[in-house]
Amino acid sequence: MHRYKLLIFDLDDTLFDYKATEKHAVAEACKSVGIPFTDSIYREYKRANDKAKKSIPKYIDCLEHFREVRACYFLEMQEISLDYMQVFIDTYMEASKRGILIQGIEETLLLLNSVRKVIGTNGTTTPRKDKLLNSSIAKYFEKFYSSELLGVSKPSKKFFEKIANDNGVKVGECLYIGDNWRVDIEGAVNAGMDACFINSYNDERIVFIKESKVLKIKTISKLVEVIDEKNNRL
Repeated sequence: MHRYKLLIFDLDDTLFDYKATEKHAVAEACKSVGIPFTDSIYREYKRANDKAKKSIPKYIDCLEHFREVRACYFLEMQEISLDYMQVFIDTYMEASKRGILIQGIEETLLLLNSVRKVIGTNGTTTPRKDKLLNSSIAKYFEKFYSSELLGVSKPSKKFFEKIANDNGVKVGECLYIGDNWRVDIEGAVNAGMDACFINSYNDERIVFIKESKVLKIKTISKLVEVIDEKNNRL
């Protein structure tokens, strides 16, 4: 049925709904410090997040500090004492360990049960690996790779090559599935892999290079269908 020996899945907005998961985590963190959660409060949290990113250009290299700065900005907006900063952060991180799945993902993974599958995601291992392990889909994946564990981030070729090598397959025998054109799709294709682009927002600005290397779907539930269509053309 499937010619690929390894399927590599991105995590956020591929398997898990990032916004819904984040919104839940922010709601729980707000509750822990007595802030009534609303959509308006969530927007203020996002502004604090953006402000923290601007103040720390290389925030990805110092995430603990970044989280502290972000929490400080947000709590100051709400006129909440910074004495509650660590409670807010700890509650947010704990809630982030439980993700909200994209609709249709479990049914899709079940249909792909005969093919080896792993996770390959940018960012830190925690809380991402916890989010996977606490979910109903953890059983479908053999291994978890973060850029923190690999020592290199997407879209670098080395990110994809390391995952293929660690699983004893060639890059050309892998399919990478993700939602970010530049980071996921161009990165995988440049490394020699095929890629499946989940274009859920119908972004027409995408310029498809190496068309034969890229599968295109709008929802994850179409993944099996496009893999089978490609196999039938071979």
